[in-house]
Amino acid sequence: MKFFDNLSIPRKLMLALGMMLIAILGVNAVIYLKSAEIRQTTRWTDHTNEVIATTNQALAAMIDQETGLRGFLLAGDNKFLEPYRNGVAEFDRTVAKAKQLTSDNPAQQQRYGEMQKFGDTWRRDVAERAITLMASPDTREAARQIEISGAGKASMDGLRAKVTEIVGVESALAVTRKQAQDAAFDLTEKVIYGGMALDTVIAFAIGFLLTRTVARPIGLVSAKLATLAIPVETGRHDEVGQMEGSALAVESAFRDVSGVLTAVSIGDLTQSIDRNYGGLSQEVSQNLKAMTANLNQTAALADAIANGDLTVEPKPLSDKDVLGISLENMVAKLRDVASQVTSAAANMSSGSQELSASAEQLSQGSTEQASSTEEASASMEEMAANVKQNAENASQTEQIAAQSAKDAEASGAAVGKAVDAMQTIAAKITIVQEIARQTDLLALNAAVEAARAGEHGRGFAVVASEVRKLAERSQAAAAEIGALSVDTVKVAQEAGSMLSRLVPDIKKTAELVEEITAACREQDVGSGQINQAIQQLDKVTQ
Repeated sequence: MKFFDNLSIPRKLMLALGMMLIAILGVNAVIYLKSAEIRQTTRWTDHTNEVIATTNQALAAMIDQETGLRGFLLAGDNKFLEPYRNGVAEFDRTVAKAKQLTSDNPAQQQRYGEMQKFGDTWRRDVAERAITLMASPDTREAARQIEISGAGKASMDGLRAKVTEIVGVESALAVTRKQAQDAAFDLTEKVIYGGMALDTVIAFAIGFLLTRTVARPIGLVSAKLATLAIPVETGRHDEVGQMEGSALAVESAFRDVSGVLTAVSIGDLTQSIDRNYGGLSQEVSQNLKAMTANLNQTAALADAIANGDLTVEPKPLSDKDVLGISLENMVAKLRDVASQVTSAAANMSSGSQELSASAEQLSQGSTEQASSTEEASASMEEMAANVKQNAENASQTEQIAAQSAKDAEASGAAVGKAVDAMQTIAAKITIVQEIARQTDLLALNAAVEAARAGEHGRGFAVVASEVRKLAERSQAAAAEIGALSVDTVKVAQEAGSMLSRLVPDIKKTAELVEEITAACREQDVGSGQINQAIQQLDKVTQ
């Protein structure tokens, strides 16, 4: 039974029809053989009847001879010899024919030979002798005495006995053949009825097996297919029609899904599926709609980040949402970098303003010193105080510049981390590409299994092909996202490079400020010396 279950539907049908054909051929073969036997028996029966008829014809010919002879002996007229002459010819012909008909039966051949001998003896010793004596009036009475004496009776009785024996043998053969013919008819009738019963049993068995191994599984498959999508109307209301309707509905659903995924693969997130397919196809449609909505939300967040809005709050859908987690980390890193850059810029601006104020004060002190020698002594002390203040400001500026250099280096490190985050996103995109590739392989395997299913798997093969195309398009879209991630990494690397170039400039500025600080210190020392000299000069002048 398990062997029959594992056969394909065409082989099951061929095996079922083959069993019925074997039964029919067996019955017909027996009927044919018995019909041939009946025909053969009928021919032998006809042959036996022909032998009996021929033998009786020979006996009738002998009676004609005897009757003609008696008429001739009584009347003496030659016209009465005509039955005799015809009887002689007919007797010889029928005996020869009978011998030919029984040429395969030596016993009958012997009996016909004895019959022929009795006839020839009667003809020679009685008939021809009497006819010869009737030719002369003197011997006519002697001729009549031959018949009256019963001289030919022994020959005629012997001939009749042989005829009876021959007919008896042939009749016995006829009875035997009739019995064989009846037996053949009975067996043929039994074979016909038995064949009808066997065909009926085989038909019921085949119907049961086909129902259990073909119709019932097809019904189950049809019911399972109906859970994938609401079947469409095909005009057929059997299991095949239901399977076809389900396959068409699933194909239509996946074509719509393919259209949406195609749009998503080229960046169009406005497409959606509004039709209700029911079953698993509807679940796929809802999941696709949710995926499109999530991608739209992610695209909106990315657009806001691109426009400089770092206040957005990406929320990963789950701990498996690699893209959402990476986007969240990227926003956090960008906020950190922006904060550090803003702080460094503010520090640089404050230092520059203080340096400008110190220079302005120095210029004003020099002008006042040059304006009047007389006020030099009084102003020198004030100038010394200013120079000292400048030295302190320069020292603070030096510290700010050094801190700015450190902040710039920290900014470069932050940008480096941003680059690492971008590279992590690119790596995660490769995971998405691998998932698409695995989906492609699964679709290919489904197509292979559908191909093994043959004609019944054609609808599944179309669905598997469409899924495979969707996987390929998803893989292409993931590749494009990966390329965009690579471009983003390049931009971040360029920003890091710019910060790397900016750090030496800031360090150079710090060095210049350090030199200015040293100069201010020297000015402080020089102004003290000048102040002492002016005081001495003032004393000398006074």
